[in-house]
Amino acid sequence: MKERPILSRLTLAFVDQSRYWDYIVLCILGGLPSLAAMVVGAQSTIEVGGRVYTGWFDKYNFWPMVVVLPLVLWILRGAFGRIARITPATIPDPPPPLVMLFRLNPTQQDVYILMRDWISAPKVMGTVLAVSLAIQVADLRELVTIYLFDAPARLSELDWSVMYLAGVMSKGANAILCLCAYIVQFLITTIGIFGVVFLSAHNLFFLNRIYQRSRVKPGEECNYITLELDDVNRCFGFRTANDAFNTQVIALSIAGVVILMSRFANVGSVNEMISLEQLLQGSWSKQIVLFPDIGQVLLAIGWFLTLFIISSPALVKLAPRLPFLGAVSELSIDSYLREFLTDEQWRYGDEPSEKQINYMAAKFARNDFWPTGDNRASQLFFYSFWVFLIILYPIRTDDMLILLPSLAGLGVIAYGLRTILLKFLNGSLSYVDERLTTPRPDLLMEEEDKPIRIHGKVFISYRRDDSLAYARLLRQSLSQYMDESQLFMDLTGIHDGDDFVDTIESAIKECDSIIAVIGPSWSSCTDGDGRRRLDKDDDFVRLEIAAALSEERLIVPVLVGNAVMPKAEELPADIAPLWRRHARDLSDSRWEYDVSELVKALDRQDT
Repeated sequence: MKERPILSRLTLAFVDQSRYWDYIVLCILGGLPSLAAMVVGAQSTIEVGGRVYTGWFDKYNFWPMVVVLPLVLWILRGAFGRIARITPATIPDPPPPLVMLFRLNPTQQDVYILMRDWISAPKVMGTVLAVSLAIQVADLRELVTIYLFDAPARLSELDWSVMYLAGVMSKGANAILCLCAYIVQFLITTIGIFGVVFLSAHNLFFLNRIYQRSRVKPGEECNYITLELDDVNRCFGFRTANDAFNTQVIALSIAGVVILMSRFANVGSVNEMISLEQLLQGSWSKQIVLFPDIGQVLLAIGWFLTLFIISSPALVKLAPRLPFLGAVSELSIDSYLREFLTDEQWRYGDEPSEKQINYMAAKFARNDFWPTGDNRASQLFFYSFWVFLIILYPIRTDDMLILLPSLAGLGVIAYGLRTILLKFLNGSLSYVDERLTTPRPDLLMEEEDKPIRIHGKVFISYRRDDSLAYARLLRQSLSQYMDESQLFMDLTGIHDGDDFVDTIESAIKECDSIIAVIGPSWSSCTDGDGRRRLDKDDDFVRLEIAAALSEERLIVPVLVGNAVMPKAEELPADIAPLWRRHARDLSDSRWEYDVSELVKALDRQDT
């Protein structure tokens, strides 16, 4: 196998939760400046010649790095493990949330490799290192001029970094302390920037994988995520991905708290912050600034940029208008809907009637996509806006009677901003047609109430030791949609004295579709001798699947009891192609809905 570029390997190492030594190394590096400060005598605040130089341990954003640095990496890895675990060479169990949106198993494997290559591309880590280095250059510009050109230091910047000016140590010793400190700053900045770029790559991958008719070649639909307008959760079938997007908001909130620590640790004297009296009188001095230094400005900008990045999945409804996704020139309501729907989903041809358009628009409008249809996301966005406003908070913080009401007021503003954002996202499609944004249940009634019937013959394959109860329940549920005589199951279709093999082969030849009921132990069941049943030539389940494949019948694997689709290497060669079939879940909590979706699929096959 071709070795990955070093930047790609570095990306994979960044998110590898099994690399425990990284935390120890970061702990040592985080504590190195503290040790250097004690060696050169810069650990405590001193006053010389009327000037106060703040000591290392009085700068609360630097010395805790011995704990913060490994902790931030641990949190980042934990969050990204929930968002996109990409360290294994093969698809992990469970797959990343985005990968789980692809129903076909071979497609999941291909998509996982594609996503892994996308996120670990050299340009990702290259961007991280370039941006982090640029931030260090901007932040160190003034300090470098002091050391190299003996430029005067601002009174507000008199601390451990220029303590040599007080004559208590040599410039060289002070420079070594600064080198140790800013290496740590570079590391924490790199981790933060990596988080931003990683999320950006992840979310752009999602947007690029949303199915759009105009940009997807025929036959490649399975490699893209399609909208499910009949989703019981009314989120286009993307419920699996919501947790990944919510995790991003949680991570941003944690980052906001870290920024707050840095923000208030760097304010220096209270004169650098605005008092309430100054704010009301408008008498702001030149020394009154919102942020104490450029580093704080960059942190605030970075936080706001990250908020935009983690909100980008909400653009999914606007995909046909996004230039980097191949915007459609003309966008009527029917052309908009058809962009998201495959030929299987859109059955109205090139000239749909107004009634048909209304029906599909109503189905579209009753679905929401994150964060508009996710209450948890709504709460998280409120908290994130609140944290950001506190980061911008310029009022003096030493008076609780001022601080606490101010924080409450910022909470009210944050709630308003969150409401405005969600309303904008909810109504963002009104430029196309309001039927896409306003649910109209009355437009659904006529077609929704139309009964669906399966006209072809259906064969139910199952393993008694694994899923007998589920198979019986499925037969009972399917009998509501078809003539019971057209439904074959061994319990009712085989009579005394019949040859079991001949009967099964004959039944499969007569059937139009085969449902393979797969439970948790479908592939692992053993006989009395401890041999796996599926490996035996006379295993009836194996014979049923093999006969169906040989006759080229439609086979629909149905997963019950939280079962997972067996991998190709777990199956005998004659039934290995089963792995490539689109599997459907029948969950206990939404059985009737899942059965109805299965029936719709079989009905489309009949049609």
